[in-house]
Formats: sequence, structure tokens, C-alpha cells
Amino acid sequence: GGTSDNVRLTILSILLRALGLPELYPQARFCLWLHSLGQFEKVKAAVEASGKTFERELNNLYVSSPIARAVMAADTNFAAGEAEWDVRNTSQDIRFGRARIHSLSLLFQARF
Repeated sequence: GGTSDNVRLTILSILLRALGLPELYPQARFCLWLHSLGQFEKVKAAVEASGKTFERELNNLYVSSPIARAVMAADTNFAAGEAEWDVRNTSQDIRFGRARIHSLSLLFQARF
């Protein structure tokens, strides 16, 4: 139920923070996805090279142009442009987004 989901999210937040990841699940999953592609550092560096703070842009993950451009530069097959990024973001949650937490196994599969 709702209460157990809140407990799971609180525990997950603590674990994510301990692992040096963002506390919010969508942002953490995005970072894990980038790590799995070997693109985390490249994307982070590109966002920061644009004059933005990566952590601040993560807070605006679904509307961040610097993150969109950095991901598209790192993975040219991901989207043809920012308009396609917006469509993928909205319709498919960019493969890493807004999912309910059912287990913590994703954390323990991460390699970084």
C-alpha cells in the first residue's frame, strides 16, 4: 500500500545517497543508466561545460536542455534532436524514469 511505498522510497533515498547517487529514484536511475552505457562522466562533463551544474540540471531532468544535448552527443542513436528527446521523455519516460519501486535489486546491479 501507500505507506509501505513511502517506507521503501525513504530507505531507497538513504541507500542512494550512501552510494553517491541522487536521492530521487528517477534521477538515480538515469545516472545508473548512464553508468551502464559508460557515458556518465562524458554527459556530466558536457553539462558542466555548458556552464550548468550537473546536480541542478538533474533536478530538472525531464526539461533540461543541457542534459538532453549531452545525452544526444554521447549516444547519437538515442534521439535525432531535442524535439525527439521531448517525445521520448514524455511517452517512454526515457527508459529510466518514473517507475514504482518494487525491489532494491537495481542498486546492487550497478557497477561504477
